[in-house]
Amino acid sequence: MIGALDYHHDLTPLGVHLARLPLDPQIGKMILMAGLFRCADPITSTAAWISFKSPFYTPLGFEQTVDRVKRELSDRIRSDHLLTHKALRGFREARESGRLSEYCYRKFLSNSILTQLENMKKQFTDHLRLAR
Repeated sequence: MIGALDYHHDLTPLGVHLARLPLDPQIGKMILMAGLFRCADPITSTAAWISFKSPFYTPLGFEQTVDRVKRELSDRIRSDHLLTHKALRGFREARESGRLSEYCYRKFLSNSILTQLENMKKQFTDHLRLAR
């Protein structure tokens, strides 16, 4: 279904690249295609989020507040995938400016999950570089 095998169940050129990656084939294809289309940063964010979990948390009684914060952060983009990418970009900027705790608190984000997602993004980017 993802084009890794031909009708005889032999690896296609895409399948050869996917077989070299220590990743789920669907995630691997996402990352390879992101490299081809030069959009690795948002796609590796999405791949990390799909592979792990959302960095947002919702305290009891704050459901509407968290929804509002997500809408503000998304900047009218109706995509959870791109919302996570924006959250990760904000995470990097907040970390560099020394305002990480404030950023995570105000945006209802888990610092530890964002750190894990950033690490996964780096691993995915490294795999993409090695796949060339």
